[in-house]
Amino acid sequence: MASEPVIYAPWNTGLGDQWACINLLLQKGVGLDSILLHSPPLLRNMHEAILSELPISRANLYFVDDAPTHHLSGYDVWATDYLPTRLQHQRRDAHKFCAYHFDGLSSAADKNPNPAEHTLLLRALAASGFTPVNVGLPFSIAQAVEILAHSAFFVGVDSGPAHIAHSTGVPMFLLEFGLPIITCHRGKSFIQCGSRHEGRYAVEEFLRHKLPTFIDYLRFIGHPDGERSTVPHDRAARDALDRTGNAWWVPNG
Repeated sequence: MASEPVIYAPWNTGLGDQWACINLLLQKGVGLDSILLHSPPLLRNMHEAILSELPISRANLYFVDDAPTHHLSGYDVWATDYLPTRLQHQRRDAHKFCAYHFDGLSSAADKNPNPAEHTLLLRALAASGFTPVNVGLPFSIAQAVEILAHSAFFVGVDSGPAHIAHSTGVPMFLLEFGLPIITCHRGKSFIQCGSRHEGRYAVEEFLRHKLPTFIDYLRFIGHPDGERSTVPHDRAARDALDRTGNAWWVPNG
């Protein structure tokens, strides 16, 4: 008698969770004839869009309507390695844009900047020498991948676009407010800005320290993005601006 097929239930319903689930199952399915994911109508379009951005030669992942027989562990989902997207960030290229996303849907009050912080971040990004582009809605997943792959860096919170960004290989800054970002981004490469446990303020740490240090590094290695950026050239120059009350990250206007 043939055994019943194993059908996995998706973990939660958000974009980041589904991105992680599909990455996990693609790797679970290596060497198998097929691996099945329960894909209800509300998630089917998202699942198809995610799979179209990832290599599928490593497994035969199929979406089915049948009821799930197995449930994935959230910790396994969050800790899974991510496969590269069809488009990859080219680290040596010159970039005109920086990508951002500050509007996570789940636990929004805990992980998103407040309106004043949101405004400050956008003004500072506009003053950094790169055109800021929000990679959330109304962009599709494919469009988000395209933007991320052609951006100098990504800055955001724990949201769906942040998970996509990992797969593109773009340099990443994640802002932590009331929710520890390490929970859902374990094993991923990113620069953490802020920590509720250490009393570090995410927005100021990103603008005063982490982003300028990254730009200094790009200038040191002769990267064209370092020359494009209008962030003051070194810490001494930035500290001098701070003493006059004209910090680069609080632009006028």
